[in-house]
Amino acid sequence: MKKLYSVLALIPVLACFLCLFFFRQVPKGELWKGFSVLYVPQEVPEDKVFEALNQFDVREITCLSNQYLPIDLKADSCEISLLSLNQDAMEYLQRRSNFFFDKNKNLKLYYVPVYYKAKLAQAASYLNKSISGYCGVDSKAKYPFLIPLFALAYAVLLFFFSRKKELYGVLAILPVLFTVSFPFLSSEIAVLILLTVLFLLSNVFGRRDFIKVLTKKYVFMLLLLLAFVSVIGSGFRISVTFVLLFLAEYSVLFIFRQFQIVRYKKNHFNPVMIRSSFSIPQYSGKEWLVFGSLLFFTVFSFCFSIMNSGLSGSKESLSSGKVLLPSVSASQKSAELPELNDYYQWDFLVRSYPYRSLNKTTDMDSVSISRFEKTSGKIEKSVDSLEYSENYREGVYNRIELLPFNAFEKIMKKQGQDFSAGYSSNGSHRLSLFCIIISFIQFTIILAYFAWIMISDKNVKRRGRK
Repeated sequence: MKKLYSVLALIPVLACFLCLFFFRQVPKGELWKGFSVLYVPQEVPEDKVFEALNQFDVREITCLSNQYLPIDLKADSCEISLLSLNQDAMEYLQRRSNFFFDKNKNLKLYYVPVYYKAKLAQAASYLNKSISGYCGVDSKAKYPFLIPLFALAYAVLLFFFSRKKELYGVLAILPVLFTVSFPFLSSEIAVLILLTVLFLLSNVFGRRDFIKVLTKKYVFMLLLLLAFVSVIGSGFRISVTFVLLFLAEYSVLFIFRQFQIVRYKKNHFNPVMIRSSFSIPQYSGKEWLVFGSLLFFTVFSFCFSIMNSGLSGSKESLSSGKVLLPSVSASQKSAELPELNDYYQWDFLVRSYPYRSLNKTTDMDSVSISRFEKTSGKIEKSVDSLEYSENYREGVYNRIELLPFNAFEKIMKKQGQDFSAGYSSNGSHRLSLFCIIISFIQFTIILAYFAWIMISDKNVKRRGRK
C-alpha cells in the first residue's frame, strides 16, 4: 500500500514539471520579430514624422497612410468595384488598421526593420524636442537571467550549510526551476522565502516536534502567507503552478521518508535521533548568514525588477501603466487584431464575392465562375472553379511578397505561419503597485528579523564575556 502511495505522490511532482513548462511566462524580446515600432501621439502631423525619419535616413516604413488593398487585382475589376458591398471583407480591413494604433487609440504606430533601431531612436528624440506630446521607440526586453541566478546562488549557499544535503538538494530543484519559468519579482521573493523554509525543514526533518518548530516560526508563516498573496495577485498560471509547487514539495518529503524507512530496514544498525527539534541549532548556527543572504538577494531582486519593467521611455506608461501596443509577443491574443488565416479568408471573399449566389446565406468554400469566349465565330462557355483549400492559402501566402507596397501582411508573414497578436506593454513584465507594496512589506519583515538576530547575537556574546 505504501508503494502505491509513493507512486501517487509522483503525480503532483509531474504536474508541477508540466506546468513549469507549459505555463511559463517570460519576456519574449521585441514586440515584433525583425521590426521596431515608433509610437507618436495621434495629433502629430504625419508629414512631420516623415520629415524626422527622412532626416535620419530611416527607410522601408510601414504605416497606415501607405497601406492599400493587399491583393493583385486591378482597381477597375469587378471584384474591387464590389468590395464596398462586401461587409465581411471590409471587416478585415478595419481590424487590420488596429495594428497602426495602441489599444486606446492615443498613439499612431510606424513599423521599420530592426536594423534602423538606432536611427529610429534618434528620430524619436528629435521629434520629442519639436512636439508637445511624447513619442518613443519600443524597447527590446531581454530574459532576466539574474532572477533565476539569484535563486540558484541562494539555494547553493544554503546547500553547503544544510545538515541533510540530500534532502535539501532535492527540495530546492523545483523552486529554482519555478524562477526560470516565472522570472518576476513576486516569484523570486516567494522562492527565496520558500528556500529558507526548506532549509530549516531539512535540518529538523525526522526529529521529534519538527512540525511544531515550523509552526512556531511566526515570521516564516507570515512571509509565506505574503508570498502566496503576491503570487496569486500576479496571475492565474503562476498561482496554479505555485500551489502545485507546494504539493510537489510535500510529495518529495513523503517519498524521501519512504526511502529512509526502506533503507533503515536493510541496515543492521541505525542511529536514533534522541534530541528534539527544539534542542538543536535549527539554522546550523548560521542565522546571520542565512538572513543576511536572504536580505541581500531580496534587495537586488527588487532593484533589478524595478529597472527592467514597463515600457521603456514612455511617460504615460510610467504614470498610468496603460500603454498597450500590438505585439506578437503578447501573452494573450486579441480578437481586434487579425491573423494570417483571416487574410487568406479575406482574399477568397474578395475574389469570389461577385460570383456567389444571392440565394445562399451560408458561407461557401467554393464558387463556380462562368466565362464566355468567342472562338471561330462562336461564343463558348467555360466554367472555372475557385476553392478555398490548402493550396489556395499557400498561393495567397506566396503572393504576399509580390505586393507592390509595404503591406502589413509582409510583417505578419515574417512572424511565422502560426502568427497571432495581442496587446503588450513592450513584451516586458510590468510591475503592479500591489506587487511592489507586498514585496516592500516582505523586505521590511526580513530586515527587522535580521536586525533582531544581530542584536540577540550581540547580547549572547556580552553575557558570555561576563
